[in-house]
Amino acid sequence: MSRLTEIPLFPLQVVLFPGGCLDLQIFEQRYLDMVAQCLKHDSGFGLVLIENGNEVLVNSGQAAPSVVRIGCYCKIIDFDQNQNGLLKIRIRGEDKFRITDYFESASRLLRAEVEFLESEPAVSTTDQDEGLIEMLHNLLKHPTVKLQLQETEFEDASQLGGRLTELLPLSNAIRQNLFEMNDPVKRLRSLEKILDDLQSSAGG
Repeated sequence: MSRLTEIPLFPLQVVLFPGGCLDLQIFEQRYLDMVAQCLKHDSGFGLVLIENGNEVLVNSGQAAPSVVRIGCYCKIIDFDQNQNGLLKIRIRGEDKFRITDYFESASRLLRAEVEFLESEPAVSTTDQDEGLIEMLHNLLKHPTVKLQLQETEFEDASQLGGRLTELLPLSNAIRQNLFEMNDPVKRLRSLEKILDDLQSSAGG
């Protein structure tokens, strides 16, 4: 698992967990080329949170964004063309990775040497997690959420924590902190504390 692999990066103001799905609209040529290569070779790319900088390259003099070191390797599971003619892809998170180095290619696509991290331990949810499970059920009913109930593993502590972190109104800094945890139970307890603090603030 410690062998280094080179992958393309897609820096965004988003945190995605393994098992999570996300729709992206692709319009920059560097990412159209990346998607074409991923589809051709059945490969993926690294979704990674931007620390500083912009997602879209506005001009040739713009500096590349700086990114966090822990990201999510994603595969394209569906693609289509929007009514406006732009490419839309649906991706699913597969594995976490750690960036050891990253650089810009000639096309200004970020590429990175990464090592893939061990999967989180498989832990089942318990009665203690019923409140969080109910909250996720409620979040999935929101019309803007495209994840379906049948796609959600409520009995898996890692998946429960991942989906809640993706969907709750949290800052990306908090999301990234929860993402970098490798203990799914610790993540659920942290989410409970965050939610308690949010409710206390709202009540106060």
